[in-house]
Amino acid sequence: MHHTRLAILVLTGAALCAQEPAVPPPAAALPQSRPTAPSTPLVTPIGAITSVHGALPATLQGMGVVVGLMGTGDGAKATRQALENFIQRNGLNIAPGDSTSGGAALVMVRVELPPFTREGARLNAQVAVLGDATSLYGGQLIECPLTGPDGQVYAVASGSLSVGGFSVGAKGGTRIVRNHTTTATVPEGGLVVRRLASRYLTEDGHLELLLSRPNEADAVRIAAVANAALQEFGCRVGALDRSLVRIELPVDQRTEDLALRVYERVRGLAIQREAPMNVVIDEARGVLIAGEGVRISPCVVSLSDLTISVVSDDEVVQPNPWARGRTEVVNRTRIEVTNNNVQPQPLQGGATVGDLMANLRALELTPRQLIEVFTHLHEGGYLHAPLLFR
Repeated sequence: MHHTRLAILVLTGAALCAQEPAVPPPAAALPQSRPTAPSTPLVTPIGAITSVHGALPATLQGMGVVVGLMGTGDGAKATRQALENFIQRNGLNIAPGDSTSGGAALVMVRVELPPFTREGARLNAQVAVLGDATSLYGGQLIECPLTGPDGQVYAVASGSLSVGGFSVGAKGGTRIVRNHTTTATVPEGGLVVRRLASRYLTEDGHLELLLSRPNEADAVRIAAVANAALQEFGCRVGALDRSLVRIELPVDQRTEDLALRVYERVRGLAIQREAPMNVVIDEARGVLIAGEGVRISPCVVSLSDLTISVVSDDEVVQPNPWARGRTEVVNRTRIEVTNNNVQPQPLQGGATVGDLMANLRALELTPRQLIEVFTHLHEGGYLHAPLLFR
């Protein structure tokens, strides 16, 4: 068993100055914060940041069974019943309870069906354990139907699982786990069997573009660029609000065919926009993504990493040659405690995430520790950007 406790101290510059004595500088020189210019505008295609308003995707769901697991499945009655039903559908008679546990797991399967997707298209499927299975590593998803909100089957999913982590155990309870092993992806495992009804035009006969990240500046720029490019079609373009741009087609030409040609013309145009000011964290996989221009208030970061490891080893014990006894395997357990402290490191006012990452890299922190640092900076009000969790 392996436990890690991470303590983080964040102080303002004023609080640091009030302490006596001052914290001595670390032996190794760390990168200093430097003034940075505003984020460089990015040239972005309109099609990359908009979608057709009203043409909504559909979330398809279903329950399936993953087989081929090496003893990491679950033994729930529902799992055995689902496995027996599959075996019987394939012409093999099996008595209730004959199926073994540990090699299969009951899972929830989910697929995002984009609008205008035709039959025969392949989509990625997301899989998550429903029972007490410990790992999906090496598993295969048996074909299962996926239904939409209306109860109709729109796709089927099957195939090999791709797991973003691993779990290794030994006798005595020792186990090492990295990331989540109870969720997985089936690359292109979803096969579309029914088309989702979608239209380009609204009920009023207009083509409307929905911004994926609502922003007043982007909406105005999209409307201006599109209005200049669609003069030949006789269209008028305007921004209704920060999230919606309307393209008015000529009254006598409001057809799906013209809407498609207009949309293809507009989505290839480009506008200038600022880099995203967000910090995105995926705790399940230990991933952190931050925009370069995000600002941080003056503060001091200090970490304390306490690791407690319980290690179990098997030792062979033999009796003396003349003694009456027998050879046995004895389990020896020991506890190891490691405490690593890092001296507080100052961050100057106006420092960016890039400066913070340069300092923290010098401390050789793990991705999990970096996530903890950014989470505490956000909770304390030092991180001037939205913190998004995935």
